[in-house]
Amino acid sequence: MKRKVLINHLKAYKCEFLNLGKKHDVYINTETKVKTTIPRHADIDEELADAICKQLGIPRERYLPATATALPRARRFESSHSR
Repeated sequence: MKRKVLINHLKAYKCEFLNLGKKHDVYINTETKVKTTIPRHADIDEELADAICKQLGIPRERYLPATATALPRARRFESSHSR
């Protein structure tokens, strides 16, 4: 999963950025005051994302809109130069 998608999910459940670490950012759930760290990688493993949500006490639902999860990947166009 992309880090940006996870961050948007956290923000939707009232979690806010708290401060920077060397390799991680710290986020806090403003309702429960629980803190956790989010690595600064472009991609975050699904299991790690689930663990982060569990630590913050927010739902671990899938992070993409329902319409985006079921869409197949577009096929690359085939060469129109076939003879």
